[in-house]
Amino acid sequence: MYKKKFFYSILFFSIIIGIFSKYLINFFENYSGINRNYIFIILRFFYFIILLVVLKNEKIINFRMVSKNFWVIFIFIFFMLFFTIKSTLTEIDHLNLTISNFQIGIYLLKNLTVGFFEEFFFRLLIFGYITMIFKNRNLFFQVIVTSLVFGFIHFINFFTGETDIYSAFIQFEFAFLAGVFFQILFIRLKNVYLISIIHGLFNYSSMRDQLLFKLNDNIPVNYSSIHSFISSSQTFIILLLLLIPMSYFYLKKANNELFIQSN
Repeated sequence: MYKKKFFYSILFFSIIIGIFSKYLINFFENYSGINRNYIFIILRFFYFIILLVVLKNEKIINFRMVSKNFWVIFIFIFFMLFFTIKSTLTEIDHLNLTISNFQIGIYLLKNLTVGFFEEFFFRLLIFGYITMIFKNRNLFFQVIVTSLVFGFIHFINFFTGETDIYSAFIQFEFAFLAGVFFQILFIRLKNVYLISIIHGLFNYSSMRDQLLFKLNDNIPVNYSSIHSFISSSQTFIILLLLLIPMSYFYLKKANNELFIQSN
């Protein structure tokens, strides 16, 4: 049962959200004149509502264990958002850019919708299914499988034509590492809202120069995608050798309290 649900969920994410959304956004942008960022936010919000309905109808999630220490986390989130915006405004002033507060808000909201959807989807639904499918395996194995799925999903950008094969592999590598990190952080803190905000702010900061500031990358002409792939893979291996052993020893004796183990 859970294997089928897992398969259909990944298929829905891959086709509807990963591929179909791109063409839907282009269609509405071309024929309605609406800014693609607005369409993206509306679609992600719509998908998120569907996801919440699915999560509500599942009987495997222990909702008391996914939003603990709410007010402490809320204060922490407030300061993260404050310093992120403050840093952006300082950088805009330093670079003498003309970017309105509304543009900053839309860019922030766009990234937060991605963070919330992907964290609720992977850290709750997909991790829940994998926990049920591999309920006889240890928590470390379940985290690694979930993170591999998270990485492979990011490889979809290659099939949509948004990236070349090397860039797609780079996205897979670092999405896998991020998946392990976010999953362990979620298991430790037991608050999906915090992880969603961190995910959104990470996306916000990593692509801010290109998507918000519209700055050109100062990449040498002879610096090809293969060079970038080799350089990034070296970094990936170093981080992998650090993160995986730490994750194993942390999760070795940890209990999964996030989901209701069915017989």
